[in-house]
Amino acid sequence: MRIIFLIFISNFKRALSDKKKFFISLLVPVLAIVLAMAVNYLSSPSITIGIVKKANFQEGNRIISLLKNTRGVKVKLADGNLIRTQIILGKYDGVITMNKSFKKNEVTDIDEYFHFYNVKDIKTNDMMKKMLGVYLLSNKPINMESTIIKAEGGMLTKEERIISFLATVLLITTVVNAAVIIKDREENTFYRYMYSPNKKFKYILGNIMYNYVFSYIQLFIALSITRIFGMKLGIHFGTLLIYGLLLTLVMTTFGTFIACIFNKELYANLFGSSISLILSLIGGTFIIYDKMPRGLQMLSAVTPNRWIIKSIQYLEHGTTSGINPMVVLIGFSMIFSAAAAIMNVVHKASYTS
Repeated sequence: MRIIFLIFISNFKRALSDKKKFFISLLVPVLAIVLAMAVNYLSSPSITIGIVKKANFQEGNRIISLLKNTRGVKVKLADGNLIRTQIILGKYDGVITMNKSFKKNEVTDIDEYFHFYNVKDIKTNDMMKKMLGVYLLSNKPINMESTIIKAEGGMLTKEERIISFLATVLLITTVVNAAVIIKDREENTFYRYMYSPNKKFKYILGNIMYNYVFSYIQLFIALSITRIFGMKLGIHFGTLLIYGLLLTLVMTTFGTFIACIFNKELYANLFGSSISLILSLIGGTFIIYDKMPRGLQMLSAVTPNRWIIKSIQYLEHGTTSGINPMVVLIGFSMIFSAAAAIMNVVHKASYTS
């Protein structure tokens, strides 16, 4: 344990020797994390609805005003003559036509006064009909985001989307932080340690500890900043910080493994950036998992990103239908740590040969 701690302290001292570079390395990833979280926080699942009015009347204007204030819904007045072409071209997800004027509490049959049209599925019509049913009786805007997510079949919630992007940014930053291993090889510090009587795995654990602490400090600062600016998630802040310990562990061990593969820092950073985006794509950050081909779903199931999404679902609902995703993520971190140690042995063998 003493050797692991010495490597950990040594890396921090080396980083602090150039204070300007240290603070840049600390704060630039923090900014990237904050921006990634802010963009995903502000972007919400939504549908665009076109409104065709055949008459101008007070009750109709009230309902349109409520629709415009509905979370998850964008409303635009549409031209009835062009509406079918515009919806085919994707300008609108659905159209509501107000057939004739009416007064408050006069509507008993929605289909008599309104016509619903879309080219997607019946769920969109049902969603629009549900909103109108509420607004015919109420003046309070509603939140349709969760309903839209269900209707789209597998769309990520805001929390899942933010943490998924957070994992992508963390992997990139942990590869950068793990570059000290590559520098050790360039300066032959790595090879001197490998020929010492110390256990080889301790070298990896010391570097993982340094990378882990440094990356978690970055994550903690970023989460605190977003909290200060009012970007609250559905997950309690304390729970999110505790979960961040596990998320950082997985990304740190993965980033360390990537750094152990390459002899050049540039190659490691390029590979880390590329693989993080590929895993995000396959893992379900950009593509809805339920709409993936069967083969891609099987590939997605063995990526850490997929299990990160499952772990957020576990935090949100407190239940899981299969293996606990937290256990799987710990398993990933152990596999990446072992793989990093193996790569160090490979580098030692190639150095001696």
